Amino acid sequence: MSDDTQLRERFASLRKEEAGRAPPFTQVLQRAPPSSFWKRGPLAAIACLAAITVTLLLFPHAHTPPLDPAAASLADWRSPMDFLLNTPSQEMLRTIPAIGAPSPGILDAYPRLKDTTPARRAGREHS
Repeated sequence: MSDDTQLRERFASLRKEEAGRAPPFTQVLQRAPPSSFWKRGPLAAIACLAAITVTLLLFPHAHTPPLDPAAASLADWRSPMDFLLNTPSQEMLRTIPAIGAPSPGILDAYPRLKDTTPARRAGREHS
């Protein structure tokens, strides 16, 4: 007998043994306690509402104090190491490149090459 068939037989016997010990599903449902939400739910909602009402009555003017005008705004704060974020060529990251014609003088550094694209060669094959 191979190991696989022995394992299958052992698992099958364990399933049968476990099924014999487990009660039927209907019996499990009958033993379940009834839901207690309807007993405690409205009472909990009333208690929460009462706690909120008492809090609002005891602290009617609970609000944040106005900010001191002399205090520095968080938006104005600058990190002491902010200069480390200034990297070389940072202006390239803040500008939008022009698409189309190249910048004047950019092609002067490269020599002119003979145009050998198929569209330029069309009609010159036999000459």
